[in-house]
Amino acid sequence: MKLLRNKIALKRSRYRILGLVGQGQYGQVFCAADRQTGKLVALKALSQHRASTSEFLQELRVLLTLQHPNIVACRAVEHTATGRYLVMDYCEGGTLRDLLDRPNSLKLGDALRLVLGILAGLDCAHRQAVLHCDLKPENILLSLMAAGWLPRLSDFGIARHLPSMEAGHLYQELSQATISAIGPPAYSAPERFYGLYSPVSDLYSVGILLFELLLGYRPFSGTPAQIMWAHVNERLELPAGVPEPLQSILHIALEKLPARRFASASQMEQALRDAIASPQLQTLREETLPLQCATHPIAPTPNSNYIAESLPGQVQATLSDPITCLATANGYLYAASDKTVRGWKEPRTPIVEMDFPERVHCLLPLSQGTLALTERTVYGFNTDSWQAQVLLHLTNDFKAALDPTGQWLAIAIAGQLQFYSLAALFQASFNDRPPEAKHRLALPSPTLPELIFLDSRHLLAIASDPDQNQTDLRFYSRRGTAIGWLHLSGYFSHFVPAAEPYTAIAVEPLPHLAAVAIQLKPLQIRRTLLSCQAPTCCAIAPWGSAFADRRGQIVLLDPEGSPQGNFAAPPNPTALAPWGESSLAMATRVGDCGKLHLLDLQQQLQQTSSVSAD
Repeated sequence: MKLLRNKIALKRSRYRILGLVGQGQYGQVFCAADRQTGKLVALKALSQHRASTSEFLQELRVLLTLQHPNIVACRAVEHTATGRYLVMDYCEGGTLRDLLDRPNSLKLGDALRLVLGILAGLDCAHRQAVLHCDLKPENILLSLMAAGWLPRLSDFGIARHLPSMEAGHLYQELSQATISAIGPPAYSAPERFYGLYSPVSDLYSVGILLFELLLGYRPFSGTPAQIMWAHVNERLELPAGVPEPLQSILHIALEKLPARRFASASQMEQALRDAIASPQLQTLREETLPLQCATHPIAPTPNSNYIAESLPGQVQATLSDPITCLATANGYLYAASDKTVRGWKEPRTPIVEMDFPERVHCLLPLSQGTLALTERTVYGFNTDSWQAQVLLHLTNDFKAALDPTGQWLAIAIAGQLQFYSLAALFQASFNDRPPEAKHRLALPSPTLPELIFLDSRHLLAIASDPDQNQTDLRFYSRRGTAIGWLHLSGYFSHFVPAAEPYTAIAVEPLPHLAAVAIQLKPLQIRRTLLSCQAPTCCAIAPWGSAFADRRGQIVLLDPEGSPQGNFAAPPNPTALAPWGESSLAMATRVGDCGKLHLLDLQQQLQQTSSVSAD
């Protein structure tokens, strides 16, 4: 109900809310799109019951004062009849907490670069006499850049803005009310519990963050009272498996006495840079976190329990031409090989073969048949007659996508996006009349984007440029309305719709090979490191997704994007498609011929499920 009231309040504003992305101490944070430009922003709705006008103005002043790549910027203030909102940069990667909670998402080098970014943002704030006082993973937002995640400090609701700042000086809270706002006990420096604070209090919090990134847990745990006592009295214990250069940094950052810590964020940043340059860390930078240390072992999660075994499967068919694409629907498997499309109802010889005048490069499955796409033509056929019909002929190259219900076809041609009713296309073909698009709109670039329906109403258009190392994502409704857009630094490929609603899966080759889940409502991006080479093909199934490289190494991910298993199959795969509840159809190239294999994943999926239950 509260979300509905906020949507109504903002209905006539400049921004269209796309979804709730967070709930802070003083209000909610929404993903929204600028109605004029389509650019995505974050709207922080500050509750008048939880945050006074002075607190609202304090955070606004801090955000306007601090301009740094590692600090979330405030772009405007939005007032409505029932609320007030800070308009801020949108960070599509979520929070550092989201990253910590996902297995197989960070390598040591990535984590240390994150900490360097946090320290750079803190150094900017401290130079402006601003202490954050509330550093925790939930208040560090992430933007996806070509080099990896960019951390950005946010939520300056209890920040302290001092008239001047002296290095090493401890400042006293002015009242008991402010003492109560000391930030989360798990990340607070010992002096904070006595109503004292200084720049090195923030650095203590960074030390806790670094510890948690490396080991997957915090140095002190228990009830809030137990954690407070431990921060003040308990000695820091570091497992032997932590590299020595990082042990030194953690011991200094987490000293009980403020005077013994790093004197500034820049000093701690330089110490961390020196550690990263050491030979020991150079050899460990590709190590996946958390570090496995014997004194505090991390129990393996079900999703990180990789299966290293060969799964050759059954050879179902050998064809004269390599298979270029596979598709499944309603129990049928379809394979395109040069100008021929074959169909199987069960693992045996194909029940039908259809020849086309041009090479078929894409198959879009229907509930009772499929669409076959050639260079300029869309063909359709159903399982009743097995007779192909010309549904749409285009004079230029095109890209196409079919919505999950099989009712709407989106076509991208140079500079234009078109939406067709599939029923109308079949009817127009039957009556021999030219088809008409239901909706048309201009595309911002003549370059053809890849198209994916995220659900029956929302379309994603992807323009990836490997030379510029960038990707533009534009979101549209089925009625041709532009919803919003996002520019990503980095090149992405192999976009496919995910089993999860409003989500697409893509492959990011750099800085580390990863599967990226892009969620639309609200826009959020999750990355999972892949333990294979660059994929040549991928497939989506109800149980998750599969990626195969040229060696035949296949990685399975669950619907949330976490690893399920890893196994070896025949080399040189050209296409993948799910078939049945637990099988995977796989096409491979052998010389000038193509082979179709059926891989039974039942054992792999059952092993993962049994580990999850335990």
